[in-house]
Amino acid sequence: MKSKHFIPGILLLIAGVVMTSGCKSKKASAELTRAMPIPEVEVVQVSLESMPWKHSYPARVESPRSVEIRPRVSGILISRSYVEGACVEAGDELFRIDPIPYELAVDRAKADCERALAQERQAQREKDRVMRLFSSEAVSEKQRDDALSAFEFAQAGRMSAEASLKQAELNLEYTRVTSPIRGVTTLETLNEGSLVSSSNILTTVTQLDPLHTRFSIPEGDPALDILKTNAVQENSALVLTLRNGQPYPLKGDLSFVDSGVDPKTGGVRMRADFENPDGVLLPGQFIRVSFENLLLPPMTVIPEQAVLMTAMGAMVYVVDENNTIQPRPVMLGPVLESGQLIKSGLNEGDRVIFTSLIRLRPGMQVKAIEKGAEAHAYSAPAKAPQAEADEAPQAEATAAEPSAPIED
Repeated sequence: MKSKHFIPGILLLIAGVVMTSGCKSKKASAELTRAMPIPEVEVVQVSLESMPWKHSYPARVESPRSVEIRPRVSGILISRSYVEGACVEAGDELFRIDPIPYELAVDRAKADCERALAQERQAQREKDRVMRLFSSEAVSEKQRDDALSAFEFAQAGRMSAEASLKQAELNLEYTRVTSPIRGVTTLETLNEGSLVSSSNILTTVTQLDPLHTRFSIPEGDPALDILKTNAVQENSALVLTLRNGQPYPLKGDLSFVDSGVDPKTGGVRMRADFENPDGVLLPGQFIRVSFENLLLPPMTVIPEQAVLMTAMGAMVYVVDENNTIQPRPVMLGPVLESGQLIKSGLNEGDRVIFTSLIRLRPGMQVKAIEKGAEAHAYSAPAKAPQAEADEAPQAEATAAEPSAPIED
């Protein structure tokens, strides 16, 4: 009988010891929590600032005009008047087509004009004579009408001959193939002695000053919202960075902004014009273009390390007036040199925590230490090793101290 009651008694004794130890541990943990000092955190106070937008975009240099030089009349190419690859002015002669056939056509057209003029004068004299006879009723109305018609036909013949003369003179002028623009020539495609027509391309003249730069700004880029204001286009200029990293010395002007988003690229096409007096830029070059003095609307910039990414989106920890941590969802903008741009979610005067985030929880009491805006962008990463060193002893102490009540 005693053996039957012995085992349950032992079990009750063990259960009592475990419950007593558990109560002591909970009590010790609660006392330890109350005894732990309030953690210190570094915060930055939120302020609204107009930050400069210095992002650059890939661009390509293009010539505003590249003209294919074609002859307007057919003939034998007898000379080339330019140096291949040289700069030519508008109106400079590039090629000469054999002018002799067209000179003969001009002489023939002049003779036709003289003959038509003589016929007109003859018809004029005949008309005047018939009109005098008709006034004295010496001729019939039909004779008068025939004389008037003959004069009108003679006038039309003279005008047609004059038009033919102008066309012949124009064709003679077209034997001089000239450049319509100022630019740089390419190699000739046909040598002297070749028979050319309007279907042949003799060379190409490309304008190099000024030049276009075409680029695209992605949809949702902050620069698009800024460029909607007319004041920006008047006050801001564009700057170029060459492939070697050197800045282009001259500034450009924004000359075109597309009215919609290109479905192929997902961006808004733009164009800027740059002077190129020294020929540094060449069509086809890939460069980078950026805006100068382009200010974002007043927004908040906080340290990049203050942002926590959660399943619900971006979030930051804010210290309220009671020094309690409050989570705050935010909408992120681009990362600037000075930190993370916050589009919405923070108010001016909020205190945002940007250190020791891994050991903080919403609702905790903290001691906030404010840092200046000029220090938070880059000082926090430099202090990260020191912060880890400070947290390590504290973590060891936290892990060691709860073991004491258990030993007791």
